[in-house]
Formats: sequence, structure tokens, C-alpha cells
Amino acid sequence: MKKRPLAYKPPHGFSLIEALVALLLLSSVGLAAMQLHLRQQHHVHHSLWQLQGWTLATDLAARLRLHASVVQTHPELLPPFQQPLSTWQPHAVTCAPSTCSPQAAALQDLSLWQQQALAVLPPTTLLTVCPHTDSGACGVAPSSLWQLSLGAPNSPQPEIHLTIGLP
Repeated sequence: MKKRPLAYKPPHGFSLIEALVALLLLSSVGLAAMQLHLRQQHHVHHSLWQLQGWTLATDLAARLRLHASVVQTHPELLPPFQQPLSTWQPHAVTCAPSTCSPQAAALQDLSLWQQQALAVLPPTTLLTVCPHTDSGACGVAPSSLWQLSLGAPNSPQPEIHLTIGLP
């Protein structure tokens, strides 16, 4: 008995269209995962900036309280209003603690703080330290309440706000 050849043979493997559709689906899933990872990295860096900013802001607040009498009488020692951190140039003073005047000690302390801040934060970080008013605008010294704010570079508004009570 003779065997008859089959007219239809079932295909073995995948067709080109099926392979392209699978490749398209896998690549879109991969791109979505990459986008999610990049967004997560941005949020991690932003959170790190905020943590470092809060730490430095509370440190500066403690230094301002320590030198409250000098800050009240010489507000020009503080950084210029809403300027990048790198443009503030406190005069570097080096003196022994026993021979420093209160003004020189405050300058030395603020200069050390700026060096720490520039080592951690981007130099374009906006820093504002000024007397506090109810409207949120800067007031005139002397004042018992001062406001300190740090803003991320290219941010429309400062993100870190502290109100400091000076004795």
C-alpha cells in the first residue's frame, strides 16, 4: 500500500509576524522598566538633597542662635537675599577662640558652615536668611524671628523653610 503525501503540513516554529510582535512587546516592557528606574533615581537624589539640606539648615539655625547678638547687630554678615550659595563670600577669619571678637567668631563659624554646605549641596542652591515677617517676605533687623530657606537649583520656590527664634 502506498502512502499519500499530505497536502497540508503544519508549520514548525514561529512566523516572522509572531516574532516581531513578541519583540515589540518585550522592548516596550523593557523601556517602561527603564523609565521607572530613571524616575526612581531622580526621586532618590531629590530626597537625598532634601535630607542634606535639612541637616545643614538646622546646623545653620544653631549657629545663628549661638551668634544671635552679632547677627542682630550685623545682618550684613549673612548671605545676600536669594542668591546661589556659591556667591556668598563670608570673610574667612582665623583666630584663637580666646582672642576672637564676637563678630570674628561669627564670621569664622559662618565661613565653616558655608564650606560644609558647598561640599554637599550644589553651588547653585538658593539660600535666604533674613528677619521673618508674617507675610513671608524678608523684614528688617533686629528681629526675634528669622527665616531660613534653601531652594533646589531650578526650582520655582524654596523647598526647605525654617523659622528661627533668636534670643
